This record gives sequence, structure tokens and C-alpha cells, in this order.
Amino acid sequence: MGFLEIAKNLMSIPSYFEDDGIHNEREISEFVNEFLKKNTHLDLQEQIVEGKRHNIIARDEGEPQLMFCCHLDTVGPKKGWTHKEFGADVDGDKLYGLGASDMKGGIACLLDALESIGDTKGLVVLFDVDEEYQFKGIRKFVSEYDLHPKLAVFPEPGLAIRNGHRGLVEIYFQTVGKTGHAARPSLGRNAIMGTYQAIEHLMNELDKWTHEDLGSTSCNVAFLRGGVNKGYDERGELAVSGKDSGNNIPDICEAVLDIRTATEEPMADTISRILNDFLVDRDYRMDCFSVRHNYGALFVPKTRLSVVEKIFQEVVGSVVYPDKLGYQEWGFGEAKILQQKFADIDCVYLGPGPTGTGHKPDEFVSISEMKKARDIFQRLIEEYCCHS
Repeated sequence: MGFLEIAKNLMSIPSYFEDDGIHNEREISEFVNEFLKKNTHLDLQEQIVEGKRHNIIARDEGEPQLMFCCHLDTVGPKKGWTHKEFGADVDGDKLYGLGASDMKGGIACLLDALESIGDTKGLVVLFDVDEEYQFKGIRKFVSEYDLHPKLAVFPEPGLAIRNGHRGLVEIYFQTVGKTGHAARPSLGRNAIMGTYQAIEHLMNELDKWTHEDLGSTSCNVAFLRGGVNKGYDERGELAVSGKDSGNNIPDICEAVLDIRTATEEPMADTISRILNDFLVDRDYRMDCFSVRHNYGALFVPKTRLSVVEKIFQEVVGSVVYPDKLGYQEWGFGEAKILQQKFADIDCVYLGPGPTGTGHKPDEFVSISEMKKARDIFQRLIEEYCCHS
């Protein structure tokens, strides 16, 4: 079939997730499953994640040496497309479609390489769900499998050896103050101001954690809401008042922070301590602290990637790593979840497509880059898994 036709097939299948139970990765999982059954020697296992959503684990009988990790989902459709989102349009060297670069183009390259490679020993391929949402697929995988390959490759866009990215700590907390009349603010404790000051203090503290390649640790205030505490509604959500009246001192404020860590620290417990100590010292109380994500940074030293460098050099013509801006712009990925569970695995992101078009209208992948990525994947499989 070839990588281009495989990619067109993949992009014609919607695989974004919605709670209606209709839109999910089931159809694309079935396509991949049938392709692997027909064109490879690998044994297939289905791992239920939730409902009709499942991972596919394809592997041979050898002790794992090389692993590919591919997410089947995409972000949802968006307005602004001039090409068909699910049409897989070709224009010159560009293949357009939702998921073209992130990461159906990379999956197509890998499937094409698997079709042509023959028998292997030590190969594992994970096709997982929910990478663009809550990482439910990779979390389910690491909770049930204990595999320790030497190298794990994630075919994400950017034809470079992406050997690191910043971590992700996402937290929710409430600041509890003391209400009172707005004419006498000194008699209360303004929870909104206390939260603002605590976040500002945290940002200053985060400057301590930097990395030579990954840069600085950042903090994004993703959600902030405060007012007078009215308790919890029938859905269990905090109810506040104050939007239509300014004569009360707000005694409750809730916040969501997204922190991208440049090192293994700070983790959620350290961040909680920094915020709590600051608030308690100023007669506030921190409440309902919860953690959505809690992962440190990923960084694999280049000295551990000599085999990858050699193959990349031979196929592409030069060895390419991200520059400092590239490390900063790259978001969090599944490799850290895998490595945090299995510390001895070296992980890299390496696949076709520009990094700047994913999650945007008119997403595309370069066909010439796909050819190079396909050859790199085949060479990696031959190097790690085809020795007699």
C-alpha cells in the first residue's frame, strides 16, 4: 500500500474524542488492527481503556529491545480549514488533513516499515488512545505492562531527535479568606488577592529550577475565580457570588495552575508546600488541593543516543536536535509517563511533519519527510530487532 496511501486511509477516519460515545478511536483502531494482522507477523493484544476505547499492543516473542509508541487520537475539528479535514488532500509535497503531522503521518511511516521488515526479535509497538486529552491510554498501559526496551520512539512531528521536554504539573486549589464589608477591607482577608500574591510568590520560587537545554520552569494561571463562598451546588461545584455586587470582601478563590518544569523538581508536593506556607503566614488557608498531572521533565543525554544519531545521519544527511526555543515550545508528551514508570528506557520523539501545524486548521505533513521517517524507522528495527 505504501506510506502515502496508508496515511490517506488513516486521515479519512475521524479519531477525535467526544463524550457522545460515537466519536472515539474505535474505527481507526480497527483499521490498524486489520493492517497488522494482514501485513505483519506480530502478535496483537487488545487492552480495554474505557468503554469502546482500547489500546493495541503488537509484539513479537523476543525480549523487548525497541518500542514504538503511537497515539491514535487527534484533537477535535476546528473552523478555518481550506482543505478537507478528513479528505487527505495532496498539494505538491504536502499532505493535508486532521492528524497529518500529529501523528497519523508518523503512524503511516511505521506501518509501512513494519510491512516490509519481515521477522523480528524484540519489537513492541503500542497504539494508544487519549493522548490529546487525559493520557488515559498510556497510563493504562504502564499500569498493566512491565516492559523494559532499550529505546522507545514516539513518531511525533519534527524531523529531529527530540530527546527531552519540560514536565507537567497541573494543580487545583482553593484559598480561604475572611469575608466582611468592602468599606473596611482590613477587617477581612481577601481570598482573590491572597491567591494572586501566592501565585506571584510561586512564580518567583520557580526561577530556581532551570535546565541548560530545557530552559526555565514556567507557570500558567489557567483558571481563577473568586467571590463570597455560597457553598456547593447540587452538582458538587463551588458556588460564589460577587459578580453583581462589590460590597463584600471575597472569602474564597479557586485556581488551576499549569506548571512546566525544566527539571525533575518541583513536583506537586513541593508546589503545594510553597503555596501553603505563603498563605498560612498571611492568615489564609489552602483547601481542596488536588493534582491532575504530576510529571517531571524528560531529558535523555545525547551520549545515550549514538545508534539513533548514526541512522539519522545516514538517512537525513545530518544530525538534528532541537534548539533551545524548540525545547521550550515543545509540550508535554507520553514519553515521560513511560520513562517515569520504567526509568531505564531511553525515549525520543522522532517523526515527519513540521511542529507548528498540529492542532491548527490546514494541518499538513511533508511527503518527503515521511519517506525519510519511514526509512529511519526501518533502519532502527533492523538495528535493534533483526539480529540472528
